[in-house]
Amino acid sequence: MSTEKFLSKSSQSRLTKLGVYQIIGGALGLIILSWIMYKNSVEITFASVVIYFIITLLFSYSIVCGILCIKVHTHCLNLSLTNQLLQLIGLAISGYSFSYIAGVYLTIGIDLNNFLLILNAGFSKLDLIFNPNDERFQINLNIIAFAIIYQISILKKKIKEEAEVLEINSIGNIS
Repeated sequence: MSTEKFLSKSSQSRLTKLGVYQIIGGALGLIILSWIMYKNSVEITFASVVIYFIITLLFSYSIVCGILCIKVHTHCLNLSLTNQLLQLIGLAISGYSFSYIAGVYLTIGIDLNNFLLILNAGFSKLDLIFNPNDERFQINLNIIAFAIIYQISILKKKIKEEAEVLEINSIGNIS
């Protein structure tokens, strides 16, 4: 279901930009994944199939969120918010690591083993590591995802206000 009739041109433009960003980020992630699989001649095991399937699902989810934003789907902002929340925090704890980013990232983090500040920047990535021999203990915050989450919350509020104004203005109009 579309909510386009409730949106100002400004809100539609912001949704379109968010959608394009998510589509490009997800597509770039899938391209990088394909390149890595091609370049490294990945050995096909059950674990590798599961990991690559999860990675593919996450980047595909970003693309779907983007398409729904462009189509102004009713739930596009809630789904996009979930997508960005998944990208907000990266963790590496005792050999298990998860960091998903579909798009641009600028992360700030801390290596709690050595108390070092970590700064990273780049484009789409996914770290999904299961290596009990790795003793890293790191936490990263994606500043770009944080900014997008903030913008989504503002846009959700604006769209809600626009819908309420339209509803109030329609009171008394008999069609």
